[in-house]
Amino acid sequence: MKAGGRLRTAILSLVRRFGLVGVLRTVRRCLRGDSYTRWVQAHRLTPVDHEQIRQQAAALPHQPLISVLVPVYNTPEAWLRACLDSVLDQLYPYWELCIADDASTQPHVRVILDAYAARDARIRVVYRTENGHIAAATNSALAAATGAFVAFLDHDDTLAPEALFQVALAINAQPQVDLLYSDEDSLDRQGHRVRPIAKPGCSPLLLRSHNYISHLLVIRRNLVNRLGGCRIGMEGAQDHDLILRAVEQLPPQHIHHISCVLYHWRIHPDSTAAGTKIKRYAAAVSRRAVAEHLQRVSVDARIESVPNRPYIHHVCYPVPAQARASVIIPTRDRLDLLQPCLDGLLTKTDFPELEVRIVDNGSKAPEVLRYLADLAMRPNVHVLRDDAPFNFSALCNLGARAATGELLCFLNNDISVAQPGWLRELAGLALQPGVGAVGPLLRYPDGRIQHMGIELKQPWAAQLIGHGRDYAQAQRTLALCTVRNVIAVTGACLVVSRAAFAQVGGFDERLPVAFNDVDLCLNLHAAGYWNLWTPFAELTHHHWATRGRDNTPAREARKASEARYLRQKWAEIIPYDPFRPERYDA
Repeated sequence: MKAGGRLRTAILSLVRRFGLVGVLRTVRRCLRGDSYTRWVQAHRLTPVDHEQIRQQAAALPHQPLISVLVPVYNTPEAWLRACLDSVLDQLYPYWELCIADDASTQPHVRVILDAYAARDARIRVVYRTENGHIAAATNSALAAATGAFVAFLDHDDTLAPEALFQVALAINAQPQVDLLYSDEDSLDRQGHRVRPIAKPGCSPLLLRSHNYISHLLVIRRNLVNRLGGCRIGMEGAQDHDLILRAVEQLPPQHIHHISCVLYHWRIHPDSTAAGTKIKRYAAAVSRRAVAEHLQRVSVDARIESVPNRPYIHHVCYPVPAQARASVIIPTRDRLDLLQPCLDGLLTKTDFPELEVRIVDNGSKAPEVLRYLADLAMRPNVHVLRDDAPFNFSALCNLGARAATGELLCFLNNDISVAQPGWLRELAGLALQPGVGAVGPLLRYPDGRIQHMGIELKQPWAAQLIGHGRDYAQAQRTLALCTVRNVIAVTGACLVVSRAAFAQVGGFDERLPVAFNDVDLCLNLHAAGYWNLWTPFAELTHHHWATRGRDNTPAREARKASEARYLRQKWAEIIPYDPFRPERYDA
């Protein structure tokens, strides 16, 4: 056989064994390297690290017993051994492994489980006499547990060696915690760690969109027992259902996110990690879990599907017919911006009760003054005049004081309407109990993303999420498909209830241009409100069109001064944005 033929045969053999995607991923990793692979190598624990962690574990004031629950059914031998070994290799020794075999028919399963149980007294195995599926098997493992906390581990997945130590460390730091979860990644067919999932802090509205918590999940055992364990009939989404029921019982401070990759989810043909087409029934069960959760917490909402995203749920909150929204628009001249903004607002926006408060900051153009005079003749449009030097915060506060709606929508004059239901989506969320500011997806006229929320980050203390990204590329990520808890949203379009806005004192007028939206949202966050971003309300933003960019020395100095003020005011929270996921790249 010629060399070319041998190479072709070898490639076909690799494709049959590992799949085309696996081969391409390996080639890419070899040719140019993979940022996460480099990160994994750079952060791999050494034997010295192992010994230090063991010493720290032995010195912990509180050493909770953690029961690891593993439901097993016909697991391939190599995967089962890897799963069990990952528990035996834990650097934190105060654990027990509770295994429930769900009447496996493969003889190797019992042989392995018996051998491991004989090897370590901390391992106990329950053999079920009939197959009851994952919820029933998990409950059988739970019945054998005696630990203060239970950790959920699938029979073909593995734990990082420091996983239970990190859990115990968090419990010592926050003794009141009842539910903990960590970041995770996947193991491909070659056993390489790929696709890290960095998660936000406690995000109850995101949890209604999809099960972002997933693995590693650890819950206080008495809470799981009070909830009745996993519900039979919820197989495929039994973990999402259990988390929703648990979160209903807990204040946010009893839920803790561990920003470490502690769980490795194995990708194989029968795993949901291989793709959503594998277990579409699980998506239907997850949707049912969310619907029943909404009923339990007395939230009137409907759930819509998201195209090509079976595991994502769009929870639509209705707006009462009598609910009034006051749209507050600061403006100065620029009829070419204001008129399209108002046309879209007044003729293309589907909302039951709408009033517009235009705050004119010293317009001089005759055509603008005539246009504003004509607008003022409309019963639902009111024009306020303020000739003071530009102060966005003061203009917004002036409009809010004059508004009559129970909802306030602060809108830039360079925004144009892209869809009729945008305000319904924002208002429905803003009217939910405990919700503060809500912001939409904003895109530039050329389609690029302008705003997907705001995160706290140096050097300016805050930055737009997704700014400048290609929309089609971003659509491949979950972030552009779900309602998300965020620390802040932009004041270019921000909806908040009048009551919440008044409670925190409105916009801080010491921030006349920049960061006033971030400051408002941080005040709402500090008062216990959840700020949200939704992709299901979309608008077009002609960014900087009215005032221009902050690219002169005077404007840069002013922006730096405002950033300094924000950093000083919120010094304790800016470095610790709870909704900014960790980055796992070299």
